[in-house]
Amino acid sequence: MARIIDCVNANNSLLFVGYIYLYNNFLDIIKDNLYKIGPINSIEFMGYNQKPRIDSSLFWDWLPHDLTIYNKLFDVMPNLVAAKNIILNDQILDAEAIFNNNGHIIISRLSSQRQAKRSMTFEGQKGQIQFDDGQRFLKIDLDDEKMQFDSLSYIPPLRTELAEFISAIQYRDKDIQFNVARTLEDSMKIADLIERAENLAKSF
Repeated sequence: MARIIDCVNANNSLLFVGYIYLYNNFLDIIKDNLYKIGPINSIEFMGYNQKPRIDSSLFWDWLPHDLTIYNKLFDVMPNLVAAKNIILNDQILDAEAIFNNNGHIIISRLSSQRQAKRSMTFEGQKGQIQFDDGQRFLKIDLDDEKMQFDSLSYIPPLRTELAEFISAIQYRDKDIQFNVARTLEDSMKIADLIERAENLAKSF
């Protein structure tokens, strides 16, 4: 990643990092409403399927998105506290990573369903937020307010991402800021976190 960034800077090139969850409108809704649940007691991300991959490990397959989501919602990259594998059979098939601020990420390739699924739960002192990306469902349950969003409110994030990518190409010579600069810096932090989490899990 560092070499790529050096080449981009040396050649004045455009590098657009494809973190698709930066463009998920349900995450924008979560971000706008997180403060309503009060001080957060726990954050749990779950991602799983049963599709083995030989081109990347479980950590490199799933964690880039989880860490991007965390950074998008809280405007800060989490600090890794611990990581461990649950089953190791030539490769890590099931694992968890624990971060500061009560963040917990569970990732697995042991699901009974083939379709990939990602869900999130935010527990606060004044309520709860639940998001199931596979079902395109978002529920915000507060002490004095309840909100639900389904697939009718969902905007395909790839459509939004491609539109911004095209704009970045069209207006790259003008003084217009896109997500590009921020995600390049964040990508370095994410890569470091994933490497440390995987090394910790393997040594568990």
